Amino acid sequence: KRKAFALKRVDEAVACFSRGEWRTGLAKAQAALELLEGAKGVQPEDTSIVCGGVCLALASCNRIGEALRFFADHAIEIADETIKETLLSSWLTDANSVMPGDVVQFSAPGGSQWVGVVLRPSMA
Repeated sequence: KRKAFALKRVDEAVACFSRGEWRTGLAKAQAALELLEGAKGVQPEDTSIVCGGVCLALASCNRIGEALRFFADHAIEIADETIKETLLSSWLTDANSVMPGDVVQFSAPGGSQWVGVVLRPSMA
């Protein structure tokens, strides 16, 4: 019964993900996965889609580090290189974006070095 109940929650989470309701789907998916942890007879293919959805949901909520960690912990279930590439690309973009308060350094003509604090992101 526990497995059947949890798999129904998995289906609900996947439906939320497919509609772009990332936060709602994330809560349902995490609850379902928690229930499935103790269930017997659960195969990686039973949770592959929902685990991939959890990664994408975390990323869409700007929780890239958590998404990468979840992917690493559930790589057997997910086994989708596209999701991994999406997460890594998001992380790289996020890591290389300057934010207000960041200190930046660059070379100026004549060999001098300039250091500044970002006040607002540029609109380049």
